[in-house]
Amino acid sequence: MNLRKIEIKEIVAFSLNQLMELVGDVANYPDFLPWVKAAKIWDMDEDKSSFSAQLLIGYKAFRATFSTKVTIDTQNQTVRTHLIEDGKSARGIFSRPLKSLDCKWAFSPNENGTEIHLVIELEFADMMLAKLVGNNLHKASARIMNAFIEEAKKRYH
Repeated sequence: MNLRKIEIKEIVAFSLNQLMELVGDVANYPDFLPWVKAAKIWDMDEDKSSFSAQLLIGYKAFRATFSTKVTIDTQNQTVRTHLIEDGKSARGIFSRPLKSLDCKWAFSPNENGTEIHLVIELEFADMMLAKLVGNNLHKASARIMNAFIEEAKKRYH
């Protein structure tokens, strides 16, 4: 299977700090992100800049879990996640849906607010799942970005 890369750029009328706080709020992803049914956080640093997170993703009858290491870097204005092996994932047909995942949110000041640059690089572990999801990956990524923007409007306006 092949590595897929998605890039999205948006300029939004929110502060850099607000957006970093929102993206780093993984525990509340099930409240506003489509397909995220549950989130579990562990190994959080004292300053909350690094932690591990497990997400349960669901769409209709499909369910899968994966775990990531999340690093919030306020100095470089980024939030990064990468796939980890944690032994906590569920068993079953899609118990390990991803072979690799690297995600980088970069934020920079803009005269109209903040520019968001999201880069997602992923590889599916299962060919059937890659075909099911792969054809809609850009649409799904845009929907996720829109969900973050809508949540920012609720929280910060």
